[in-house]
Amino acid sequence: MTGGVFEARTILIIDDSDVVLDGARSALERAGYRVVTRNRPSGSISAILNEKPDVILLDLNMPTLSGEAILKVLGKTQNRPDSIVLLHSVLPLETLKQKALSAGAHGYIQKTDNAAEFLKRFEYWIRRTKQTSSARMLRAAQPAETIEPAIVDWRDSGPPSKPVAFTPTLPSPASSRLPAAPATTPTGKPVKTLFVDDDWTMLNAYKTMFGSVLDSEYLASGEEAIARLISSTPPDIVVCDLIMPFLTGADVYRRALAYDPSWGQRFLFVTGAASQRSVAEFLNTVDAKILFKPVAPNVLLDAIRKVEAALAPR
Repeated sequence: MTGGVFEARTILIIDDSDVVLDGARSALERAGYRVVTRNRPSGSISAILNEKPDVILLDLNMPTLSGEAILKVLGKTQNRPDSIVLLHSVLPLETLKQKALSAGAHGYIQKTDNAAEFLKRFEYWIRRTKQTSSARMLRAAQPAETIEPAIVDWRDSGPPSKPVAFTPTLPSPASSRLPAAPATTPTGKPVKTLFVDDDWTMLNAYKTMFGSVLDSEYLASGEEAIARLISSTPPDIVVCDLIMPFLTGADVYRRALAYDPSWGQRFLFVTGAASQRSVAEFLNTVDAKILFKPVAPNVLLDAIRKVEAALAPR
């Protein structure tokens, strides 16, 4: 049997609600997946080690042991399988996203009675995680000289000939320490940087790399980014992916610019898809700095610092 977005795989669902278990199992089995369920959190680590599931759909709020606690224990368990972990909860979407980010999960799904919507979100995260994993293996196999990062203005040199898959490589503590120099706006307030990317692996990497050296926040959709940009306390700088579902990075930029023209100098785009015609045409019309993947942490930080410098008091 063939599963929905990849060949027949095992999905382990852990949830204390039999109603949720039955609904999720039914939707996934109809799509061709093998499903194993557990209606109690105790013994979950043993079940994970025995089943070695490809995907774990994990409820957050359960008696005696929360989903976050299970993830924490799993992270310290030897010989654990390389499972994709998706948090599954009735929590408000923003809360769920933040919990997924802090727990190190691969993604999140808000509980719903709509089986088609549930399956759509489930397979979205599987595709995203598979693409990221493939990129990681591809990057690890490349000679170091072929992935030397650089800041590029492709309007002078031309864009890369094809999209570049990317998984960030964190700097080693001994060889690449990131400076922690504070930055302030003309009003004297700390500069806040907003990272926007629909790939939670990227957001986790940004948080790991810059969480201690920048006043930063992290959002996983263009819709959330727009809401923050027009709020009463917007960020000062935006580091934005271009290829995202629903609202793209280009959409976010255009809407931000229409709201406040000063955003034109406060966006940084990080992309590996410059060869797509629509992306290339957009990049050719903007003044914002463009960084092509792969990009090293110190290179991206340097670009952010340059934008900060333009905001600093004279």
